[in-house]
Amino acid sequence: MDKHPGSLPNTSKIELKLMFSKTSGVLIGAQVVGGESVGEMINILSLAIQKGLTANELNTFQVATHPLLTSSPIAYPINAASLDALTKINNK
Repeated sequence: MDKHPGSLPNTSKIELKLMFSKTSGVLIGAQVVGGESVGEMINILSLAIQKGLTANELNTFQVATHPLLTSSPIAYPINAASLDALTKINNK
């Protein structure tokens, strides 16, 4: 959800897909769909691609959040998707 708690009015679901290099773990692409806060995530992910950040670096990325403007810091979509990718990479 793009606000926390998710029960706030005008809250939107966020869908995020991150694509990483299989060999290096570097972020090579992303897709984001959701409410007003996705612009912030697009900016973060654009910089991450430009700087060659890895799934591990994005998983530990610190994000400043605000209940009315962003997703919860406990389950921030970029960190959650990166952790999911790390889990898949490490289980191969």
